[in-house]
Formats: sequence, C-alpha cells, structure tokens
Amino acid sequence: MSAKTAKERLHKLVDEVTEEQAEELELMVKLALIPEDDEPETEEERRAVEESKAAYRRGEIVSAEEIERFLKP
Repeated sequence: MSAKTAKERLHKLVDEVTEEQAEELELMVKLALIPEDDEPETEEERRAVEESKAAYRRGEIVSAEEIERFLKP
C-alpha cells in the first residue's frame, strides 16, 4: 500500500467539509497563494501600513464579509 500524497489527503478532506466550510477554505487557499511581495517598501506603503495599524487600534475593523466581497471576481 502506497502512502497518500498531500494532495490526495487534501482532496479527501475537502470532500468531508460543509459548503460553508468549503467557502472559508477557498478564501484561505486564495490568500495563501498570493505571491509574496519582494519589492522594497515605498514611503507610501509604509504610511498606509501605519495608518491601518492606527485604524485597528481605534477599533475600525474590516469584517470578513467585506474582505470576501473585495476578493471575489
């Protein structure tokens, strides 16, 4: 008996999840597949990160639903 590959194990797991779980997993996989940004950070990007951290500290949080709407084609 041969050992199953990671892809085979993943296919089996996907068959066992609910539709709602599958949607969440789809989003997670899409996020995991986004290429890493290897370009140096620009001043504009640095400011945007600082602004977003400040917004987070103020409790201005973006919901998962808003992120999903943004990511869907």
